[in-house]
Amino acid sequence: MTGARSNPSVLSQRFEPADDHDFFPTPPWATRAFCELVLADIVGGPDLMRNLTVVEPACGAGDMARPLAEYFGQVHASDLVDRGFGTVADFLDPDWRLPEGVDWLITNPPFDDLAMAFVLKALALRVNVAVLVKVQFLETIGRCRHLHGPTPANYMVAYAERLNIFKGQLDGASPAKPMMFVWFVWLHPVLRPGADSRVKLIPACRRSFERAGDYSAVGRGEQT
Repeated sequence: MTGARSNPSVLSQRFEPADDHDFFPTPPWATRAFCELVLADIVGGPDLMRNLTVVEPACGAGDMARPLAEYFGQVHASDLVDRGFGTVADFLDPDWRLPEGVDWLITNPPFDDLAMAFVLKALALRVNVAVLVKVQFLETIGRCRHLHGPTPANYMVAYAERLNIFKGQLDGASPAKPMMFVWFVWLHPVLRPGADSRVKLIPACRRSFERAGDYSAVGRGEQT
């Protein structure tokens, strides 16, 4: 995940340098588990998923886009910062355009205020949307008023094992204080206000979805 705009209020809240770009790579196993245990059921099976196209607009070094390519027929990956994978594009730029034929937008967006901006723009694109965010994304009056109230997610998906998402690096070791991340999934067209959402738990499965080379420097950041 990358997110970087020079938003002084957001950066000051996080106490991070202006050039940090909020880069928190997603462990590949987490994306595989989501695709196999959640998305496959939503779209009607893994074979049908192969006929679909997904866009990942905060791809970083490709740690989510690469596993998505194991399941989707086509992946469009981009990021505000050039990390050696995908194209360089600012998703929040008004001139950003959705590639033709996209069925899903799936991403780990930047934290804090920019996550809300990412989701609102994604929903306006009229495609299916899935975002991996901190559980705190449920909170705040503003999100309730402008997002969770008028456009509730169809699914909220948690992991039984907390994800080891580190700032600026991808590492297979377990962190001392892993954060709780959840997926919010909106199916197009989005639900009406007041509609029920569904909660799903991904069981303990990290070892089943890790692959050799996931955490090595070789291959990460290189377009395949």
